[in-house]
Amino acid sequence: IGLLGDGTIAVAWGEMKFGPNYNDEIRFSRSSDGGLTWTPSVAVHPEQPATEYLRPSLLVVGNRILISYWAGVAYPNARPTVVASDDAGEHWGTPITVTTRTGPYDGSAPCLAYNDVRGTVGLAMPTSTEAIYFFMSADLGATWSGGVQVNDASASSVDYPDLAGSLLPSAPPN
Repeated sequence: IGLLGDGTIAVAWGEMKFGPNYNDEIRFSRSSDGGLTWTPSVAVHPEQPATEYLRPSLLVVGNRILISYWAGVAYPNARPTVVASDDAGEHWGTPITVTTRTGPYDGSAPCLAYNDVRGTVGLAMPTSTEAIYFFMSADLGATWSGGVQVNDASASSVDYPDLAGSLLPSAPPN
């Protein structure tokens, strides 16, 4: 859930459609009257049969909305993905795969945060190998750093990382 500059409430969620072809969706809606009424929901990504879309995280920066989510055909081929709207959710751009690098990026629940002083966006996500990875964008989600492992992955399970936007650096880690 996020709040646009004019007070509009923005919400994103995942809709799972079980079956042989999945056809899950990440949906978006907004309310300009404090939540009394809502726009019809829209899918924020092109339809791709047999693709899983899970656990969105929504970030609002002015009228720009970023939604990160887990997208893939099946484990272990999923990747963290981000889609953006520059007009308060009226239209959505082409989804950007945060990393195409091979590795254990088949986790779910990517988390977004924004540092308004530095203008940087961070994304953290768990993987199936119990690692947490951090990615960063210095251009509001158009491009992303390569990813840095945060933990030593010795836990039996990790899930749902969170980020504090005020602590994000001004440049991606090396």
